[in-house]
Amino acid sequence: MKGLRSIYKRIAGAGNKYLTVLMAVLAIVFAVISFVGSTGTYNLRREVRKVQKQVHNRQHMIEKYAHRAINTPDDQWVDLRDLPDDMVIYKYVADTLQSWANQFPISNDEVDAYAFTYRLHYLSNANLFSSPLAYLGLEEQYVNLGSAWYIVNTYISPSYRTKVITGILVKTEYLDDKGLKNYSNKKLRIGAGFDPVSVNVDDAGVVYGIEGLPLFSLVSESPSLVRSANLTPMWISMLFAVLALFLFHIKNRSWLSLLITIIALLAFRVVAFIVVGLNEMSGDIFSPIYYADNRFFDSLGNFLLNNVLVALLAYAVFITRLQIVKHIKRSGKTMRIVLSGVAVLVTFLLVLYIHLTLRSLVINSNIVLEPFRIDELSWYSILAYFSSAMIFLGLLLMLQLLVLIFRNRRTFSLLSWFNMTLYVLVISLYCVTMIVIYGFEKEYEINRVRTNKLAMERDLSLELQLRSVEETIAHDPIIALLTAVDRREVIRSRLLERYLYRNIAHKYNIELTVCSPNDLLDLGHGSELVQCYPFYQDQITRFGTPLAPNSRFYYINKYNGLTSYLGLFTFFDPVSSRVTRLFVEIDSKYSSELGGLPTLLSGDDNFSDLQIPRNYSFARYSNGRIITYRGDYEYPVIFDESCPDGYSMQIKKGYVHFINKFSSDEITLVSRPSHKFFSNVVSFSYIAIFFGLFFAIMTFWGRDSKLFSLPKNSIKRKITIIITSAMIFSILFLGVASIHYISRLNRTGNEREMDEKITTARSVLSEYCKYANVYSQVQSLEFYTAMDELSKVIITDINLYDTHGGLIRTTQPDIYEQFLMGKRMNANAYHEIAHNNALKYTTMEEVAGMKYFSVYAPLFNNQGSMVAIINLPYFSRSADMLSASSSMIATIIDIYLVLIILAFIISVLLSNSLSRPLVEIKERIQGLTTSSNRNRYISYHNNRDEIGVLVSAYNKMVDDLDQSRQQLAQAEREQAWKEMARQIAHEIKNPLTPMKLRIQYLIRMKEEGRPGWEEQVEPTLNSIMGQIANLSEVANAFSSFSRFYNEEVVDVNLNTAISEQVFFFDTNDDINIEIRNNVPEPVVSARKQQLSRVFVNIIQNAIESIQNSQGTGNILIMIDAVEHEEGLYYKVNFEDDGLGVAEEHMERLFHPNFTTKSGGTGLGLAICRNIIEQSQGTISYSRSSLGGACFTILLPAKKSISF
Repeated sequence: MKGLRSIYKRIAGAGNKYLTVLMAVLAIVFAVISFVGSTGTYNLRREVRKVQKQVHNRQHMIEKYAHRAINTPDDQWVDLRDLPDDMVIYKYVADTLQSWANQFPISNDEVDAYAFTYRLHYLSNANLFSSPLAYLGLEEQYVNLGSAWYIVNTYISPSYRTKVITGILVKTEYLDDKGLKNYSNKKLRIGAGFDPVSVNVDDAGVVYGIEGLPLFSLVSESPSLVRSANLTPMWISMLFAVLALFLFHIKNRSWLSLLITIIALLAFRVVAFIVVGLNEMSGDIFSPIYYADNRFFDSLGNFLLNNVLVALLAYAVFITRLQIVKHIKRSGKTMRIVLSGVAVLVTFLLVLYIHLTLRSLVINSNIVLEPFRIDELSWYSILAYFSSAMIFLGLLLMLQLLVLIFRNRRTFSLLSWFNMTLYVLVISLYCVTMIVIYGFEKEYEINRVRTNKLAMERDLSLELQLRSVEETIAHDPIIALLTAVDRREVIRSRLLERYLYRNIAHKYNIELTVCSPNDLLDLGHGSELVQCYPFYQDQITRFGTPLAPNSRFYYINKYNGLTSYLGLFTFFDPVSSRVTRLFVEIDSKYSSELGGLPTLLSGDDNFSDLQIPRNYSFARYSNGRIITYRGDYEYPVIFDESCPDGYSMQIKKGYVHFINKFSSDEITLVSRPSHKFFSNVVSFSYIAIFFGLFFAIMTFWGRDSKLFSLPKNSIKRKITIIITSAMIFSILFLGVASIHYISRLNRTGNEREMDEKITTARSVLSEYCKYANVYSQVQSLEFYTAMDELSKVIITDINLYDTHGGLIRTTQPDIYEQFLMGKRMNANAYHEIAHNNALKYTTMEEVAGMKYFSVYAPLFNNQGSMVAIINLPYFSRSADMLSASSSMIATIIDIYLVLIILAFIISVLLSNSLSRPLVEIKERIQGLTTSSNRNRYISYHNNRDEIGVLVSAYNKMVDDLDQSRQQLAQAEREQAWKEMARQIAHEIKNPLTPMKLRIQYLIRMKEEGRPGWEEQVEPTLNSIMGQIANLSEVANAFSSFSRFYNEEVVDVNLNTAISEQVFFFDTNDDINIEIRNNVPEPVVSARKQQLSRVFVNIIQNAIESIQNSQGTGNILIMIDAVEHEEGLYYKVNFEDDGLGVAEEHMERLFHPNFTTKSGGTGLGLAICRNIIEQSQGTISYSRSSLGGACFTILLPAKKSISF
C-alpha cells in the first residue's frame, strides 16, 4: 500500500511527463480509430463478422444437443435440462411430438401439414392450417415463429422415423404493442443500431450459417446509428485526453495550465454535445426515456456529462489553490476583498447548481433514487449517484479553498477524516431530504393525472376493437345460424375466441340476448315482462351514443360509474323466414379480482395507461359506492369519508391516499403504503456508505494512513488486522446466512401459498374428472364455467393441458393469442408429472421478459388414471414476492453494512486499547535517558496478564534507571567538581602569578628607593583590578555550571524564548536582528534558563563579531521543522555578517579554554554544547550565507503520546 502511494505521489508531485505524453498518444490513437471506423460500410462488415462467429458457435452447440436427442431411444424422454434458454428442441417420433426442451411461441406445433386432428375450437384465432413446423426444410433457415425469429434446422434419423427440429432465438417481434420491448438475443452480440431482417438480394450485411446458406441480413436502423455504434473509441479518446490534461495541469500548477484545462474541458463538452446530437445515440441513456428537463439537460447522458464537467472544473481550480491563495493574499485590500468575493460567489453558484440539478433529477426522471427500493435500482441510478458524488467532492474542494483564503492557520483542513465524515453525513442527509420532499411533490402531481384518468368511463381500446370486428360479426354465418336456434353460450364462446379475444371477458361481463320482434324479456328481480325490442331501443335512445356513424355498438352511460356498451345485430333466417336480433351487453366488472395476468401482458389498456406501480391501489366510487378497485388496500364499499372538493391527500391506516373528488357522486383514489421512517434511514445509510467509499478512494492516495504506515511486523498492525478480519468475516457470515434464511423462508411461504391454491384447484376440478377416461371427456360447459369461477376465487389464472402436454383451455387466452407463449407446458414439469409420476411441480418460468412462479399438478379420474394437467401461473404475486424479499434483503444488507463499518471502528479502537501499553512502552523506552528526570510510569488496569507483567517490568526498570541516573548524576557532579577545582586552580593561578611578581617588583623598587616607584603604583593597581575582574568572571561561569543539574526540564517555546533574549539586545541601531519563525508552535523539552544562556551567548558573540568588523550589520535567526529518522526536530540558525571563525579554529571551537577573543575564559561555547547535548540536541558551526558565522542548533520536538 505504501508502494502504491509512493507511486501516486511521484506521479502527482512530479507530474510525470512520460505518462502525460502516453495519455496524449493514446487519446490520439483512439480518436483516429473512431474516425477511421466511422464509415457505415466498415462498421457493418465488422458487425457481420462478429455476429456470424457467434451464430456459428451457437449452431455447433445446438447440433450436439440434436444428435443427443436423435440417439436417445424413441420410447425415452430426452432430458435436456442443460439446454440454454435461447435454444429450442422438438423431437418427433412418427410425426408425434415425443420430447421437447423450451418451446416456440406458436399455437400449432404439428409437423403434419394436414393436422385436422387439432381441435377446431381452439384454432379459431389462428389459421386452421397454420402448422409452421410442417413446412420446414432440412436446410438451415431464418423463420418467423409466432412473436420471434429463429434460426431453424431439421435433423432426420437414418430410419426417417425420428425428426428433431432445433431453433436458435435471434430476436423477438411482438405482434401487439403493449409496451413490450423487443430485443435481440444477447448471446449473438448484435450491436446497438442493427436489426436482423430477412435476406434481400442486394444486402451487403448478410450473415451465413455453418452450411454456407444465407440466414439473415443486418441492417442499420438509421445511418447515424451505425456511426454511433462506433463511438466507444471516441469516448475512450476523450477519457485519455482528460487524464493527459490533468497530468499536465498537476505538473505545472500555473495560471496558464489552469486556463488551458478549463478551455479544453469546455471544448470536450461541446464536442460531446455535438456528437450526441448528430449521431442520435441509440442508447437509452441519451434518450429522454429516463430523464429530460431542458435543452442542455435533455437526457440522462447529458445530465451525467454536465455533472462530470462541473466536477472536473472544480478539481482543476483546486489543483491551483496555492497560486490562488498567494495571489489573493498578496493583493491590495480592495482587490483582496473582490477576489475573495469571487471565490465565495463561485462556491455559492456550485451549491446552487447542485441543488437545482438534484431537484431536476428527482422531479424529471423515471429512475429510482430511493436506495431502500433496492430491487428497482438500475445502473442508471448508480450512475446518477456517482455523478452526484463527483460534484459533491468538487464542492468540498471549493470549500477547502475558501478555508485557505480566509484562515491563517494551515492546520485546519476539511479533508481530514473527521471533517470529511461529517461532510458525508451532511450531504447524505441533504440528498435523502431532497428525494423525500421533491419525490413526494412529483408523486402528488402524477397521482393527480392518474385520478383524472380513472374518472374516464369509456374504454377507447375496446371501442376501437369493437369497431374493427362489428361488420365481421354481422356477416358471420355461424353466428346467424346459432342465433336462429338461440344457442347463446356457443355464440358467446365464438365471440370471445374469434372476435373479442383480447381478454375482454377478463374485465367485462358479457351478456347475450336473442329476441324476435314480439318476444318478451324477463328483467329478473320479480319485475314484469317487457317487450324485448322496445326495451333495448329505449336504452339506446336514453343513454346510448354510437361509437361512430352507422355503428352497431353504442356507449351506454347510465351515470353509475360503469363502462357499458350495447351491440345490436340483426340476422335473417331463410329457413323460417324469421328476423332475429342479437343484443350484446358489455359491462365492466365491479370487483378488482381480475385474475393474475399483469396488465402489461393482458392488454388492459384502460388501466395500463395509468402506469400505476404494483404496490399501489386504486378505487373509483360512484354515488358513494365502490364500482372499481384494485390492489392490496381494503377500500370500504361505501365512501363516507369527509374530504374537500377537488384534489387532496390523506394519510389513513398506514396508507397515503390521493383523492380526487369531482362531485359528491364521483370520487377516485390512488393509494400506496406510507413510507416508514426506517426506510429513509436505510436510504440515508446506503447513500452515506456510497459517498463515504467514493470520497475515501478519491482522497486516500493523497493522505498518510497511520494503519497502513505501520511496519509490517508491528504488533498493533497485526492486532488490528486480526480483530478487524475476525469481526468482519463473522458479520459477513451472519449476513449471508440471514439472507439465505430469509430467502428460503420467503420461498417456503410462497410455495405454501401456491400449494394451497393448487390443492384447491385440484379438489374442485377433480370432481369433473371422476368418470372421464380421456381429456376430451372433461371438455364440457360446466367444466369451463367451473374453471372461470375458480380463477376468480383464487385470483389466479388456470391453464388446462392434455396428457401430452398440449394446451386445452385457459382462463387467460390473450397471452397465447399474442403469441407470447407456446401452447406446450413446461417440458421439465411434463417429464416429472407424466414420466416420474410427480403429484406437483413448481418452477420459475418467463414470458416476455417477466419471470413468475408456476405450479403444475395432474388431475385423476376415480380409477387413478391421469386425464389432464392443470397449471397455475402465479403472475399476480410473483413480482410482489420478489419485491418483498428484495426489500427485506436490502434492509438486512444495509444493517450488516453498518455493522461492518462499526466493527471496523470498534476493532481499531480495541486494537488501540490492547496495543496502547505496548506502544507506550516502546515510546517511553525510546525516550529513556539517564540524564533526565522525565521518565514516567505506565498505568495498566490489569497487572496479572502478560501485558501487565511487561508494564510492571518497565516500571521497575524506570525505578532502576532513575536510581542509576541519580548515581550517574552524582558521579558526573563529583567529576565536574574535580574538573572545576582543577580549572579554578588553573584560572586563579594564572592571574595570581603576574600579580605576585608585579607587587614584589613594586616593593623592591620602594625598598631600594628607586625614583619613580610612586608612578608605578597606579598601573600596578589597575592591572590587579583587571585580573580580579577576570577571576570574578571565571567564578560566575563556574557558579552557573554548578547549577546545571539542579534546574527542572520544562516545555519551552523556542520562538518565545529567543524573542525574549533578542528584546534585550535590540538596542543598537547599527545592528538589525530579525527572527523568521516558520513553525506555528516550536515546543521542546529542555532546561529553560540554561537554554536561554545558550541563546544569549550566541547572540552576544554575533554582536561582538559585527562590532569588531565593520560596526554595523545584520543578525538572522530562523526556526524550521525538519524530519529525522528519530522523529521531528526543530532547527534554529543564528547567522550574522561579521568576521566569522577561521577554518583552522573550527575544530577547537567548542573545546574548553579555547577562545579567539583577546580576553575571556573560552568556556562559553563549551558550556553551550553541554547544555544542548543534555537536551538531546546538537550544535554545530558553518559559514553563513550572509558572510559571517552560522550556529545551528537541533532540538527534538516535544513528543505527544496518543492512545
